[in-house]
Amino acid sequence: MKKARCYNIILKIKNPFFLIVFLFSVCLILSNQKVYAEQTIINIPSSEVLPAENIIFKESNRFNSHLDNGTTTLTPSVIFGVGHGLEFATGVGTTFNDNNIIRGNFSAKKVFFLGSSTRLTVGGSINPYFSANSTPDSFLYTHLSQRIKKTRTSLTAGAYVHGQKSMPNEDFNQEEFDSLLKGEKNLIGAKLEEANLQGMDLSGRDFSGADLEKANLQNANLTNTIFKNTDLEKANLKGAKIIGAIFKGAELEFATW
Repeated sequence: MKKARCYNIILKIKNPFFLIVFLFSVCLILSNQKVYAEQTIINIPSSEVLPAENIIFKESNRFNSHLDNGTTTLTPSVIFGVGHGLEFATGVGTTFNDNNIIRGNFSAKKVFFLGSSTRLTVGGSINPYFSANSTPDSFLYTHLSQRIKKTRTSLTAGAYVHGQKSMPNEDFNQEEFDSLLKGEKNLIGAKLEEANLQGMDLSGRDFSGADLEKANLQNANLTNTIFKNTDLEKANLKGAKIIGAIFKGAELEFATW
């Protein structure tokens, strides 16, 4: 007759913080309630920099299950150290949802060593859209880091500027784009060059005299939409519903259908 063996598993967690995190995680796993999570601290690149001739292959994955349909973003990238506190990175990310989005990632970072424990970091990135005719995302940052040797930690303070589908562009008006999202019907003369309107319901809107050059209107609902004297040069209209739409006097050179 075999004897039953009992094993005692003892979890030793000396740090109270990790104990709280562990217990909180267990409660979430056992709970049947829908849980939402959001990152509230933006991820700023650190003051660490690759030495010259060093290369790192990196894979970043992001899952947004709290959205209506959920999205998954996979971004493989390569980071190059070129020396003198300078490094470059390049990669291509793909977001999987109803309309798959492919976006590039090109970034650079320069670290200035102001002493044995102090560093000033300046960097930025640009993210062009490969799957849509849209203005790239942009990101610029700078921060100062102070190393505390006794505690083996660092204090960092700085500033950043982030533009989502926003680059210097005098032919794009963010306020008018926001009005569009809120359902404003009258958008006569609006400046929306390179705006990403893919899949949006724009039925019955009045874009008379508006600038929609290079705009992405793929799969958009344009039923009874008015485009009198509208600039739609190089606009993407593939799959758009145009029943009853008015294009009198519209500029449609090089537009794709």
